[in-house]
Parts: sequence; structure tokens; C-alpha cells
Amino acid sequence: GGDGGILREVLKHPHVESVVLCEIDKKVVDACKKYLPSMAASFGHPKVTLHIGDGLEFMKKNQNRFDVIITDSSDPIGPAETLFTDSYYHLLNGALTENGVLASQGSSVRKMIFIRLHIFYGDFYGLIYDQTKSSLTALEESRKWPFDPTH
Repeated sequence: GGDGGILREVLKHPHVESVVLCEIDKKVVDACKKYLPSMAASFGHPKVTLHIGDGLEFMKKNQNRFDVIITDSSDPIGPAETLFTDSYYHLLNGALTENGVLASQGSSVRKMIFIRLHIFYGDFYGLIYDQTKSSLTALEESRKWPFDPTH
């Protein structure tokens, strides 16, 4: 998000070629630069492009572009509710490259997985959910990488 914390962590990986951070409110970025400088230190990194504006519109214009998308949002209350809708996840799915990976904040992992699984994994062989251990295993055929919702 706009505090730069995820940005800082992503840039610790030397194989990362470029990072685009979308933040709807420039005031958030400015406040974090001023009051949380250790979190916001990576905004000036040469691999970073900062996009101030609506992330939904940005995704519409950038289909099939990203290897990794990380959604670092607030909880699905109020304005952030749009970041937890089917249409938003369809946009994210379209913005990913063929073997792209999505990491998304979710206050209830179980609910988010079962609500959104059909968008990303329409063709999967099996699903086992063990409520006692809170684990989810899925075998799917449309992507080449293994599905692991916890990592």
C-alpha cells in the first residue's frame, strides 16, 4: 500500500526487475514519507514506478502484464469493499501473465478462498478442506505453478 512497506520488502529480492505501486491517495504516500520514513524509503528506488490513481482503472489498462500482483489493502469495509469483489479479482486475473501469482489481503482466508477460487482456478482436479487443520489443497491444470493459498 501507500506506506511503502510491501514495496520495501519486494525490493529486497534482487531478481525483481521493476515494481509498480498503485495508491489512490497521494496524501497517504506523502504522510508516510514524512512520518514513517523507514517504511517509505523505497519510493525513490530506480526500479519503482508510483501510480497515483484508481487501481481498478490501472488494471483495466494493463492486462497480461504482471508476474506478481500484491494487494495490500485495508479490510473490506467502506471504500475498500471494491477491492474484494468478483469484478476486481477478474481484473487482477486478467492483469497477470500466464503463470502470474496473486497475493491478496483477506480478513477471512477461508471465506476469500472459497468465494474467489472459481475466478482463478476454474479447472482444478480436486479440493480438500480440513476445518480442523485449516488447510486447503487444490490440484489444478490451467497454471504451471502449484496452488498454495498460504504462501
